Order: sequence, then structure tokens, then C-alpha cells
Amino acid sequence: MRSLLRTLLLCASVPALAHAQQPTNTLLVIADDVGIDLIGSYGVGSDPAPTPTLDALAARGVRFERAYACPTCSPTRAAILTGRYGLRTGVGAALAANEGGLARSEVLLPELLGTRGVASALIGKWHLGDEDGALTPTLDGFGTFVGSLQGAVQDYQRWAKVENGRSRLETSYATTVLVDALLQATAGASQPWFAVLAFQAAHSPWHEPPAHLHTQDLTGLDPQRDPRAFTKAMLQALDTELGRLFAQMDPLELARTNVIVIGDNGSAPTVASAPFDTAHAKGTLYEGGVRVPLLAAGPSVARRGAVERAPVHAVDLFATIAALHGVDARASVPAAVELDSLSFAPLLSTAGSAARAQVYTEQFTSTPWTRASGDGEAVIESDWKLLRRVARSGAVLEELYELAVDPYEQNELLRAPLAPDATEAYLRLRGALARLRGEAWVASYGSGCPASTAPILVATTRPLLGAAFAGELLGSSPALAAFLWMGFDRFAWRGVPLPLALDGIALPGCALLTGPELAWSLLLQASVASWSFALPNDAALLGFEVELQGALVDPTANAGGLALSAALKACVGER
Repeated sequence: MRSLLRTLLLCASVPALAHAQQPTNTLLVIADDVGIDLIGSYGVGSDPAPTPTLDALAARGVRFERAYACPTCSPTRAAILTGRYGLRTGVGAALAANEGGLARSEVLLPELLGTRGVASALIGKWHLGDEDGALTPTLDGFGTFVGSLQGAVQDYQRWAKVENGRSRLETSYATTVLVDALLQATAGASQPWFAVLAFQAAHSPWHEPPAHLHTQDLTGLDPQRDPRAFTKAMLQALDTELGRLFAQMDPLELARTNVIVIGDNGSAPTVASAPFDTAHAKGTLYEGGVRVPLLAAGPSVARRGAVERAPVHAVDLFATIAALHGVDARASVPAAVELDSLSFAPLLSTAGSAARAQVYTEQFTSTPWTRASGDGEAVIESDWKLLRRVARSGAVLEELYELAVDPYEQNELLRAPLAPDATEAYLRLRGALARLRGEAWVASYGSGCPASTAPILVATTRPLLGAAFAGELLGSSPALAAFLWMGFDRFAWRGVPLPLALDGIALPGCALLTGPELAWSLLLQASVASWSFALPNDAALLGFEVELQGALVDPTANAGGLALSAALKACVGER
């Protein structure tokens, strides 16, 4: 501990020397399945692990309060290395063994820096495909790779270690082996370097680390029944070994090394702690699944002990690390490549406005432009968050939260009429998602009349700019007439809250779900009525949502002779 303290004090006391020893190095440390609830300096979790090394790092640098990642590890790692969202790279979920990862056409961060004479090494977890077997990480741009290819090791004391294309059985503790490999890879470096130290910890399998690396009393505990106690020990072991790394690096080499630490996603559900809901942990788009620790310290970090509330995303590390090495990421990547990364390097030296107005995150198991159960995305702006996910039924569900007053997402706002500021935020975030994804979608909501009498309203095309939006209204028995109306607000119509029960006009169990701002009489053939109208090719409509509801004049439906359908909400897109 004394040697660690001496090293940290040296780094804090020689900023002039550090700046003089240009160019700098970058060490990116990735902790696996470690959310902010597990890190004591964030002050959120009810029982965090002891992490004195990470606490000291935060004390001599910047701790980002609102850093985000993806819900699972592979998409976050892909975003870091490419500066691009999963909707562009195709990596939207944790990759399985023998599954292809990033396309060869992707420009990875080590390749970008390599053109400027920066050496690169990846030590630890890869988890971005193994289409080229053990050679995959080095063929994808890393000069050195020592670690594991898959998402988790089967045993931290007995695991398949790959070293520059060769695989062998490793029987030493994985966290220790990785620190040793990083020390070896960077020792005596003659050129600036970029290294990723991607720990497998604190990912399962839960285990007890070597006794000298932690202080947790695990006597009589079973990792399957009490995984959180073992997670704390694993994370403390990671912190201890990170301290050893800093203590054993050459002090001058460490003094010219920027250190960035990030979690790849939130804590696993089995170990997430209050106040986070275990159902809102890793694998979900809720804060507990995507809000992660992010710490930065080193010669390029002039701020000391700063807490930065500007929103950032793991994808921003691409441009930020490039900037720390004097590289303009946008100017260096081909213009045809859509880059999502925004450098937050200025925030390391000066508090100021955020480069990023909105944070976007996503997950998908199919392709980015198709929808499967569990897929979804979220966008955050200021203190508002819109989350969209696909239910098992295939319906697109939306949730809106005001994080300033509801940071743990317990009060979903779309269940009731929205206040004016919430309505404004909802429309703004909905538009942001549509502009980013360019995606048109249609979803059903509500109940117009009891199922036994309600006609079915369906869309047969998607609502696309400059195209016809069409569908059908289907009844179960012959009707006399058919009508369709459109509204622009599913919460209220001319001051009247929606849905509006229509029992008082002889339509028992029926409800008006959207206001009839525009209405059409449809041509009815037997029990089917078709509808179609053209959407203007106006970019201002991108992300605009309309609501549709239909009705059949059917004397057999009820005393009022009118059967109302469920409603459709349709978001205008361009794809």
C-alpha cells in the first residue's frame, strides 16, 4: 500500500514533467459487469466493494456522474473500438462462441492510432467474434493480444489463454495474469502506446480470489447462494491488482499515461444492489443496466477530484482517446463512415458544456432494422429518458421517465396524461430516436370496444416520408358503414382526457382513444374497409407520431350500433 501511495503522489506532483514527456500513452481499463452501485466513490450502492485504487484515481482526476454504455458487453466494446452505434456495426447483443463480430471494413481504434505510430495491446477479454480463431484480435488491429476470446472464463484459475494467436491452458488467477501481461507488454516501450486492460472480473463465475487480494470473509458462504459477497471479493481483487500495476510500472512511464476506467454495462441482476431494482440491471435499458462508472486521470487530466455531470457514452471513447493522441477521429475516418463518437477530452481539463446533447443506447438480437422480443433502444436528454422496447407479443412499448426526480425509474409517465413539460420532452425524444434510426413503426394500443364486437385496425404499409400509408379495418360481421379518424395526441383531445369512456352514449365498454382531428368515410366491402393517404416528403415530419382509430356502423354490436377498434400509433420514418 505504501508503494502505491508513493506512486500516486508522484503522478499528482509532477504535472509539468508529465506534459514534457510527450507523447502520452493511454491505458483503458474495462471492468466487466460493474455498475456504479459496486463502486464506493459513486455513493449509490448500499454495500460496495473496497476499491481504494479506483477511489484514488477518482480523487486525482475526473469522475463522470452520467456515463452510459450498452446493456451487455459486446455492443459496448464494439462501440468503444469503432466509435459507432450497434445499429451501424450490427453488434447489438453479447456474441456467442463461433459467431462473427465486427466487419473487416470497420476502422478500429488501434488501427486509427497505428497510422500515427502508436503501438497497441489488448490484454484480457475480447468478446467481439472469433471468425479467425485465436488470431481474431490481432487481425483486427491489435499489435499484441493476451487474454480470452469469449464472454467469460469457465474458471478463473483454469482458463484458455490466447497469446498472439496461440492458445494454451492457464492455471494461474486470471486477474493477476492480465496485470502481469500488461506490465510485460508496456515495459521499455520505445513509442507511445494504447493498451486495453479488459478484466474478466467481476463477471461470473462467482469465486473466491486468492486470499492476499481481498479482505472479504467468505467463510461458509456458497457463491451460488450469495454471489454478491463473492462479487465484492472479485472486484476488490481487481482493485488490488490494478494498484500493483500502478506501483510496478516505471514511475516516468506512469506519469505520461492517461488512465481511463469504465464498466462495460451495469451490474448483473444477481448482484445489483439497492437502490437499483434487480429487474433493471444488466441486460436492460434501464439506468441499472446502462449507467456505468467512468474515471479518468493522467497528464491530460488537469482537473483534480472533479465530478462531471455532462452526459457521455462509451462510444465517445473512440474520439476521446484519438484526441489524447493528437488524432482528429472524424477527419481520420473515411467521410462515408457514419461516426457517432464525440470527444469529451476538453472536459478532462476544463468544466464546460457537454459535447453530447443526447445519449443513445440500444440492444437487439436480430438485425438493427427488424424487431424481435426484447429488442429496444433508449434516448436521454437532460433529465428525460424515453425507452422503447418490443414485448413478447411484438408490440412496441414506450416508457418515459424524469430522471431528476425518479433516478431509479419507478414512475413510468406515459400511463397517465402528461404535464406540458413532459409532453414537450416526449415529443423531442421521440423525434430524436426517429432521426437517429430513420425508422418507421406502427403499434397497437388501447381497447376501443369489448373484443367480441371490436373491429381490427391494421396497417399494411409503414409510414414513410413521401409514400402512401395504408391499411384495413376488419369486422367480424357485415357492417353498414366504416369510418377512420386521426389524432395527434393519445392523452387528451381539446382538453378532454383520453381514453374517453363512451358508456354514457350506449356504447358499453367502448372508448375514444384519439381525438378525431381528421376523419374519413371509408368504402366498405362486406366486412372490410381499406384506407390510404399520402405522407408529405417533408423532413420536419420525421419522428412525428399520429394516432388512428376506426369504427364500423354495426347494429348488432351494441345499443348504440357502433363498434370501435383499438388504436394505432404510427411513427413517421424514412426507411
